[in-house]
Amino acid sequence: MKITNLSITNFRLLENITLNIEDDITLIVGKNNSGKTSLFEIINLFFDNKNRISFHDFSLNSYPKFEECYRIYTEEFLSETIQDRIDEIEKTIINSIPRITLSINIEYDKLNDSLINISDFISDLDDSKTDATLLFKYEPKDTFNIFKSFNDRPIKDVSLIEWLNENISNYYSIRVFGGDNLIEENVYNKIKSIITFETIQASRKLDDTKTDNNRSLATGFSDYYRNINSDANTDVENLKNTLAGTAKELDQKYEKVLETILDKLKSFGVDKEINIPEIILRSKFDPETIIKNNIKYFYKSGGIELPENYNGLGYSNLIYLVLKVVSFIEDFKKKKANNASEILTIMIEEPEAHLHPQMQQVFVEQIRETINNTRINDQMHIPGMLTPFRRC
Repeated sequence: MKITNLSITNFRLLENITLNIEDDITLIVGKNNSGKTSLFEIINLFFDNKNRISFHDFSLNSYPKFEECYRIYTEEFLSETIQDRIDEIEKTIINSIPRITLSINIEYDKLNDSLINISDFISDLDDSKTDATLLFKYEPKDTFNIFKSFNDRPIKDVSLIEWLNENISNYYSIRVFGGDNLIEENVYNKIKSIITFETIQASRKLDDTKTDNNRSLATGFSDYYRNINSDANTDVENLKNTLAGTAKELDQKYEKVLETILDKLKSFGVDKEINIPEIILRSKFDPETIIKNNIKYFYKSGGIELPENYNGLGYSNLIYLVLKVVSFIEDFKKKKANNASEILTIMIEEPEAHLHPQMQQVFVEQIRETINNTRINDQMHIPGMLTPFRRC
């Protein structure tokens, strides 16, 4: 099962585009302000189920369309008396009012892929078809109520575009379709059972100076640990047992070192009946927190160990990106094993913010090899990456 293409309409700089997705890695190249980041944003906005879309997310070319729909409403619809003509005008307005849409086409193999999760999105009964469509629409709840409310606005000198900018969230909502069929129950659970999108945002915080405290490797390794933590991993269990033993030993030393102050606290109180409760010291070690905050990472060079921030930024970022990708894959393996997701797509924004061109090439080749070598089962590869690249 894999994504074959994405189609987007009326979203920021993406007025009407269709993007074909390769089997492994898709590179999106373009000049500044050509819509690459918009592709990231529309996926994130539709998939997080928080409905944070605003009027600013509509393409500029959609503004005249709103105004034209309103003109038809006031000049034709409200004055028309013939019912057939009214119906025709109503249909024109409903079909013409701008919508932000994201369509994701998925291809599946009937013999090898489980269709349990994707069945609600297969709308064509043709047995020869092997694709399904997830269609997101940010569209009016009631088109004519928008224009009626605008006509009733208290401040008449506010234009339609200004009014929509402030009020569109009251009249628009996200709806999800499987082909032409509206999906109404457990929508986002059904979507997540099909596709997992993971994102690595462009980072401006990383540096290779002595004062850099971002410690990207610590973050990368802790993320990886989090994703293997629940596995039946002997090394992880040994680490936990070691930390538990260390915590018990430290408890005794804490009590010895702080014995005097603890005894003094026992003697304080309002009266004999109301005293400060006995204080017990316990060490708590969380392996993920220790990996992130309490371990320093070094590079071995010329027989000595150099701190993380002494290494070239390109190498640090390469290791960080690899750790993130491997963590995503490990997490997806668990989801796939539990039938919780069918497709993994990793999006990397502006790799040149992390890597120079030569390192980008190394990274792409290594990730392609990782994708080809990683199988969820005998039938299925992890699908590739959607990686927007800027032109170098």
